[in-house]
Amino acid sequence: MPTKREQMEDILKGMLGTNGVEGGAVISRDGLVVSSALPKSINPEIFSAMSATMMGAAETTFSDMGGFAPDSVIVRAKDVLLVAVGAGPEMLLVALASGDVDTDKILTHITKTEKKIRAVLEE
Repeated sequence: MPTKREQMEDILKGMLGTNGVEGGAVISRDGLVVSSALPKSINPEIFSAMSATMMGAAETTFSDMGGFAPDSVIVRAKDVLLVAVGAGPEMLLVALASGDVDTDKILTHITKTEKKIRAVLEE
């Protein structure tokens, strides 16, 4: 039987290529890599640490605005879109997609993937 890490890697690999997704990772909210399927040009440890910091900053900002947490954080640059969503109380799913992807489509895709990751984590 595959380990949880192997199951998550399979889910992440299955996400690649759909709706412009080029890479993804499951990370702890502290920024540690749990599982990843990132392009070789990206250092998973740095990617995870900075993604967790980004989500933490958004959560802090939102808590100051009324105590609720963001569902997702989206950063769009010239050629890439980065989307981070919660995958349970301790984990995040972060995905990279081509910059020209439709934001609604990628959010729908990431949300479906997050539910699969969450199910593995809750086993």
